[in-house]
Amino acid sequence: MIIRDEVAVSQIFLQAFFEIEKHYADKSEKFRFRSFKGQQVGRLKNHITKADLQLFTTVQKYCNPFGKLREGYSKHELYIQLKNLYCDNACSKDQFYAAFNKFVLHNLISVEIDSFTNEELYTLNQYVDSQTGKVGYLSLLHPVVFTEAFNEMPICQQKLFYQAVTQQGGKERSIQRNLNDGLFEFLHRKQVNQVRAILDNLVAKPIYGTKPLFAAAEIKKNVVGGYKAVYRVHSDFIIPYVSGQGDEYHAELPFKKRYRRIARFMREVMAELGIGEFELFKEGRSFYQLFRLVKDKGFSYIRTVLTRIRDIHKTHFVYPDNVLDFLKDEIHNKSMTILLAIAQETGVYKFIAPYGTDRQERFNAFGSSMKGIDKGTFRRLCKLAAPKLLKEYGVSPVAGVTSYVKVPKLDNSLDMPRVRLKALHFEKCPEKYHDLEYKAEFKLRKNEHPSAITKWLLKEVEKLPTWELFVDPPRDFRLEEYLTNTILIHSAS
Repeated sequence: MIIRDEVAVSQIFLQAFFEIEKHYADKSEKFRFRSFKGQQVGRLKNHITKADLQLFTTVQKYCNPFGKLREGYSKHELYIQLKNLYCDNACSKDQFYAAFNKFVLHNLISVEIDSFTNEELYTLNQYVDSQTGKVGYLSLLHPVVFTEAFNEMPICQQKLFYQAVTQQGGKERSIQRNLNDGLFEFLHRKQVNQVRAILDNLVAKPIYGTKPLFAAAEIKKNVVGGYKAVYRVHSDFIIPYVSGQGDEYHAELPFKKRYRRIARFMREVMAELGIGEFELFKEGRSFYQLFRLVKDKGFSYIRTVLTRIRDIHKTHFVYPDNVLDFLKDEIHNKSMTILLAIAQETGVYKFIAPYGTDRQERFNAFGSSMKGIDKGTFRRLCKLAAPKLLKEYGVSPVAGVTSYVKVPKLDNSLDMPRVRLKALHFEKCPEKYHDLEYKAEFKLRKNEHPSAITKWLLKEVEKLPTWELFVDPPRDFRLEEYLTNTILIHSAS
């Protein structure tokens, strides 16, 4: 079996998970009844099973840093990911659904219906600290838990390993726990020799390669005359957690194969438009809702919708909580979105609402005026209008070489006038060029040779995109009127 990556386990969530057995002795509480030999048999609500432990591990592997599973993922698809982790050692589908129900009953997972997509959303309760809104203490769980040897172990040994890993906190140190009011209750054992047998197995039995899970374990007398267990996880299974990291331990639940290309395209366009952070807006929910709306559309259609989001962000300087409500009618109005896509492709899009005010009203008015025109005619009008509009109302974003100066102190070491003149001559985007000067400054700090850095800059300038003209038409300019009254009349004549 392939050993998977380690899993970041929230100590808060682990404690809540073990609370399932708070009323372990009460066997009257049952759920998920099924017929067996003519009788209705239920599962014990207050007992932890191996399937529960597998679900506990899987949801923390695939939740985001906020304890949420990605929107649109069904329980069945989550079970597929569990099987990918555990392979032949995975619990059965029925055991998985029983474990999921148990988590809901114990408020470990909450289920809500997204009003926008009408799909179930899953959140890990008690994953983050309710006071701070942050995960808090995390421990790294060694991927040995996915192996056959580990999953064949009794559940009491598995539980003790999980708890010991979090208590050691990535350090090689011994754990001490009293048996009374401690391990007896946790392991559901009543005799000292029963606890000793569990510890002996964890020390003596190799679990992965030639190493046992525990490096040492023994029973000793405590200060009040009772007994305590002293044990330590083997160093091979201790992974230190580096504070400040975390995202890299959360695997993203994959989109269905047929839609992965769409999701990748959306991310690429958002990065290009400078709104890559939209994917994390509202903990990723808005991105998925948008994906659901456009996943069966063409690339030009999707680009247009994302451009509209960029425009809304420019207007409000933030993403409104109801950002998709701004777009929902447009997205469902296919003809409107097609017109906007053509306007963008042909270069006249920025003339629809050239000034930041009343953008939504302008887009609605434009769509209403143009909705009766066929796509071919509209595309032809836009192509004819674009060069005329840019010639008449286009304004260069660059005032001269000074527009390219971002790190003035580079002039002391590098041939920056030559570099900036080249950028100006080839009409390169000043914002993109500024990034090069920051990188050049970093190279200087690394003591790279100035002549090599200058040569590198001259080469990188050639790769930059050309600038886009600002548009500055009259305040009462209306693109729909320009297309119909100017271009259409002239082209007809």
